[in-house]
Amino acid sequence: MPLFEVPQRATKNDDKNLAKKSKSAQKKTSIRGGNSLLGKISEITALVEKNLGKYKDEYVVITTGEELQKYVDKCVKNNVVAIDTETTGLDPILDKIVGICLYTPDMPAAYVPINHVSYVTGLRIENQLSEKQVLPYLEPLKDLDNIMFNAKFDIRFLRNQVGLYIDCTWDAYLASRLLNENEPHKGLKALHKKYVLRDKEDAFSFDELFKGVSFDKIPINVGYLYAAHDAIITYELYQFQKKYLDLNSDREDMRSMAWVFHNIEMPCVKVVCDMEDRGVDFDLDYAHELSIKYNKLLEEKKNNFYTICDEYSARIEEYRKRNPNCKLDTPINIGSASQIATLLYDVLKVEQVDQKQPRGTGVQILQKIDLPITKAILEYREVTKLLGTYIDKLPNCVNEKTGRIHCSFNQYGADTGRFSSSDPNLQNIPSHNKDIRKMFVATNEEKLVSTDTQQFEVDRWCEVECADEWKYADKIVVGDELLLDDGSCVNVVNVDVQQNVVIIEVT
Repeated sequence: MPLFEVPQRATKNDDKNLAKKSKSAQKKTSIRGGNSLLGKISEITALVEKNLGKYKDEYVVITTGEELQKYVDKCVKNNVVAIDTETTGLDPILDKIVGICLYTPDMPAAYVPINHVSYVTGLRIENQLSEKQVLPYLEPLKDLDNIMFNAKFDIRFLRNQVGLYIDCTWDAYLASRLLNENEPHKGLKALHKKYVLRDKEDAFSFDELFKGVSFDKIPINVGYLYAAHDAIITYELYQFQKKYLDLNSDREDMRSMAWVFHNIEMPCVKVVCDMEDRGVDFDLDYAHELSIKYNKLLEEKKNNFYTICDEYSARIEEYRKRNPNCKLDTPINIGSASQIATLLYDVLKVEQVDQKQPRGTGVQILQKIDLPITKAILEYREVTKLLGTYIDKLPNCVNEKTGRIHCSFNQYGADTGRFSSSDPNLQNIPSHNKDIRKMFVATNEEKLVSTDTQQFEVDRWCEVECADEWKYADKIVVGDELLLDDGSCVNVVNVDVQQNVVIIEVT
């Protein structure tokens, strides 16, 4: 349940109806322009002008340093600015920043084009500021209250592509997740429509329409309407949210939630950005060795399965004769759940072990059946998962520019508020398999440390006072007594070093 009820909060049925209306509205305003690039651009142009054309005189395009300086001066005077970025993709390291959106009160929302290109020639359009040109003008924004939506995306693009690190004061996405973990709408426009517009106007989202066309190819005289609009609605959503995440609220539960937002969630944004930008070094050569090793092991597991199947060859052939239309390949496809079910329940007549899944072939069911053939299937699946999820997949996740893996760390990855990791998920590296973890390596003179911190925090073993002298993780030996920050002591009972990985076990 959410910690509080936002006034006029919609029910789940309301949300479903809203979603239906939104889809219907989008269909009604859609203008067909063909599948060619020109057709897509024409369609986007028509739709944006139809729905956002009324803002033409309210939003501005900034193309000179003088104009940008005046706008930033106003932001400094107000001590607040909403910031959004338009990009060519989702990778802050490899993709380009196309433009920067700004909004501060008593000023029109502004769009600063940087890397728009002609959709005809592919050449950069004139009358734009470059990344180097905007940098000195944007420096003063560092000291302001910066409002963003999904801040880590914009922060990382500004840092990697412009060379500017701007901290975020208020991430409207994190605020929305904290205020209502059951909120079905997670996008900026949908949240703005629901809580700011009170569903009185439509929320125009062209995400589907933009598919296949990167934003740098959208004409500036159209793109600025779409982009600048995001900056102003980000600020308006922030204005709505800050009434509830107030440290001076009359309600204790709201004060507590505000404290979490300001003292835990927002400080974590910088940490997450640093983690994602730094990435993890990866040993491609070792991964290749593992691929050869485990693909060979996979073949062995498959052959073991077919060896066991040979023991039942007479029963399998008899079943095929009685059921000429059965979908049972020769040899049986070990990767097909339906064929495994046929083999177990129809050919071998295995008794059902799960009433809810009478023909189930999942891990727990196969473990309950506990036959040599089910053990062979499980062993094959385990190796298949290691190859498909880690050994053969992770090398493809290495960033070609940095040679490292830069996953996404999600502060509200789960409705409970728990962190999650994706693209790829580096929080799900198997602990029982030592080979997989060795693909991740330390850089230069650093050490990669893996430890079960048990009842003390991670920062307490990175540098701890021990026997009146400083010792670091790679110098700790069995028998050391470690004095922790809270005055308590732990004893080192085991130190294991494997390929630059230091594992410390304490009691």
